[in-house]
Amino acid sequence: MKQNRQPFYVLVLFLVCAGLLLSYYRHASFDVPLLPGEKQRIWSVESKIEFDALNQPVKVSLAVPASQVGFEKLAEHTASAGYGLNYLEEDAARRVQWTIRSATGPQTLYYRVDMVVDPSRSQDGATTVPEIDPLSLGDGPYDTAARALLEQAVKRSADPFSLTVELIREFATQNQSSEFLTQRQSRIDWLVVLLQHSGVPARQVLALNLEDGRRRQKLVKYLQVFDGERVQIFDPVTGKQKKSGALLLWEYHSQPLIDVVGGA
Repeated sequence: MKQNRQPFYVLVLFLVCAGLLLSYYRHASFDVPLLPGEKQRIWSVESKIEFDALNQPVKVSLAVPASQVGFEKLAEHTASAGYGLNYLEEDAARRVQWTIRSATGPQTLYYRVDMVVDPSRSQDGATTVPEIDPLSLGDGPYDTAARALLEQAVKRSADPFSLTVELIREFATQNQSSEFLTQRQSRIDWLVVLLQHSGVPARQVLALNLEDGRRRQKLVKYLQVFDGERVQIFDPVTGKQKKSGALLLWEYHSQPLIDVVGGA
């Protein structure tokens, strides 16, 4: 008697379709290459937190990066023996929080994130235009000096980006005024204030310059400036624009990088 092989063929077809769908899901969700030999670059960045606990409840909060232009978050890991762990997200700002009822002495916490390079990613919270807080400049000596730098920069600029470059150049060339202003607050703080005073959305960001094999790198403060839907990141000292593909934005919501309660 000839057996009916139709259920077998249906099962094979189902398994093939399931395999194809699973492969596409892994490619779409985790950027796993579809073709043999295809390569994708993944950056693994680890941060280490060390502090002394004061024999009381401890709460540690660390700003952590999210998927952003040019990068997709693949995975993140922590190492924190005995600590409770929670990931927090508020207004698109991401933080990891460690808690413990009581601890004393030296403590070490680890956080690692794996980011896969994704040139197709073009929108994220880091490109959301911040609200402008146009602080008015008063008549005090600091405000007067800052206004003088701004007036000179405005004359030589044509748009928000060129205004940023000219402002940075003013701070670099007008040494006496620059040194005087930085007695009150840092250069990058003044740049944000003056740009926002001019109606230009701008903010500080903490970023990591990605380089192979580098260890013990520190996060660097950069200036993020918006012109409509366009956005650029500037070095506040040199005025040079930074390329997003070599720069991982770590914190861009004007929040503290790390907050420790119960430790020092």
